[in-house]
Amino acid sequence: MRGTVAALPANIVAAVDAAKSALDSAVPALPAVASAPASASADDLLRTAAATFLASSPSAPESTLLYLYLAHALLLPSVPLRARAQRIPEASAELMSTLLEPFLAKFYASLTAAVEALPEAEAQNPLADFDLDGRIFFILLVEVLNNADLAPEKLADFLGPDVASRVDSLWSSLSGAAQPDFGALRSAGPAQSAELPPVPATLVEDTVLPYTQSIFTAHLSSVHVAVSPDSTLATLQNKLAGDSVFSDERGWENPRPALPTHLGGAPPPVLDYRAKKKRDRKEQRFMAQMQKSAASLTGAFGASLKPQTIPSVGKRSGPTLKQQVAAIASAKNSAAASGAATPTGSEVGRDGSSTTGGRGSKKDKVKVLSSRDKLIAENAAKKLQEEGKENFKWWVERLDDLKDMTLPGQISQVQSYLKNKRAQDPWLGTEMLIKRVDLELRKWVADERREADDVADQYRVFIARTLSPHLQKYMRALDEGTGAVVINEKQGRAISNTLAVMGLECLLPEGIKWSDKLASAEDKKDKKAKAAAADEDDGKKKKGAAKPGSKAAQAAVRPPLSLCLLCRSPSLKHRH
Repeated sequence: MRGTVAALPANIVAAVDAAKSALDSAVPALPAVASAPASASADDLLRTAAATFLASSPSAPESTLLYLYLAHALLLPSVPLRARAQRIPEASAELMSTLLEPFLAKFYASLTAAVEALPEAEAQNPLADFDLDGRIFFILLVEVLNNADLAPEKLADFLGPDVASRVDSLWSSLSGAAQPDFGALRSAGPAQSAELPPVPATLVEDTVLPYTQSIFTAHLSSVHVAVSPDSTLATLQNKLAGDSVFSDERGWENPRPALPTHLGGAPPPVLDYRAKKKRDRKEQRFMAQMQKSAASLTGAFGASLKPQTIPSVGKRSGPTLKQQVAAIASAKNSAAASGAATPTGSEVGRDGSSTTGGRGSKKDKVKVLSSRDKLIAENAAKKLQEEGKENFKWWVERLDDLKDMTLPGQISQVQSYLKNKRAQDPWLGTEMLIKRVDLELRKWVADERREADDVADQYRVFIARTLSPHLQKYMRALDEGTGAVVINEKQGRAISNTLAVMGLECLLPEGIKWSDKLASAEDKKDKKAKAAAADEDDGKKKKGAAKPGSKAAQAAVRPPLSLCLLCRSPSLKHRH
């Protein structure tokens, strides 16, 4: 007691002392333990408790009960919990008063003395792996009392060979332990019925909890549900017990309205200044806790979260963001400080107006991006750049994981990577595809029938079907300026060298160039115009002649006898 509390009256102090002395005198004295248990295991505790119990010179029935109790304690670890929860016969009053209660009181006193005799190092958690179950012990006792032919040797049929050998070993290690006599236990024990008690009838209630709600009552007042007299899910017991700490008198009601205001719900309550400040403080604490929880998710990267402002705009898909990034890039490259030329040749001033004579069409005007569109495009470009860095780190880690796998395992893993969402990245998708082709070539080298024509054709067809569609997508992305596919110089050399070695160089599109950055449509037109002017000046291109490398030029040299099934080119040009 702390502070200036008055002392208790003398009569209360005397009553407390008397109660303590009465309790101390009522507790029986524990028997003396000859030797402390070696450890806190179940076998050592049972051995010490049984030796202490046998030192008190028990009768033959009590010694047999000790044998059954040790058997049940060693049997419990092999009995699942579901098997223990079963109905047992109801013990008779004579059996409990004359046999079980005296034995259990004496044995538990011996077990308590064994636990208290543990060394200090072993007494921290003595009952960690110790388990007792009176149901299993009583089932064994009923089987012994009602089965006259049951002997200690036949008890192994109930316990199992392993548990029976452990029980015999434990019993033989006890000094002064005689062989259990089941006959003496049957003669000393009163009659015990083995019939199970009847299953209690299920209480069925035909009432449900009352519930009222203004919105539901108006629409469901005409609905009436008939209750079935049989036990169904709707008629199960649905009320709490009388001694429950929960109140079941009233139904639960949500304090918030069931419908929002624009759908007919009640308007939100009007808050004063003090209530608003309290609500704001609560929301700020919640957001601070959420930021701490979110920052803990970046522990693998070792960096904290960076605050990011998300503008209140509609959802934008990935292709739309990439198109905006490409538009910003083309606008920066084509537009000059002032008076930049449009694709049609007109001049555009700083304000975006056309400086050519005449009225000019809408197609001739360059679309001037607003500040909002520029900010959105710049944020999208920054987001794509960060995603590219994360994808690069992720791919390096995946390559390290592939080193320890076999070749078929690597192929299966890379095939699953191609189904990942990261494969949609322009650079990483190409990198995964090249890694897949590389693994297929290694598989071809390791194949014992690699020189056979049918095996070689299978690998060539796989390479052609894998790389050709990707190259077509790359060329389409270059023409449209979307940046959906990127093939850099290193990746391009790997693809071109692979196709050249396989004799599939015809699959390379004409004039393909490898670059990390996509050229705009205007830059391509200018390059084509300059190349055409240079060809005319050098005399390499004659008027009316066919374009070099085209089908007309090939037909002029030699007519195609047949077309390749892979690239639809003349079969005389190459052989797959």
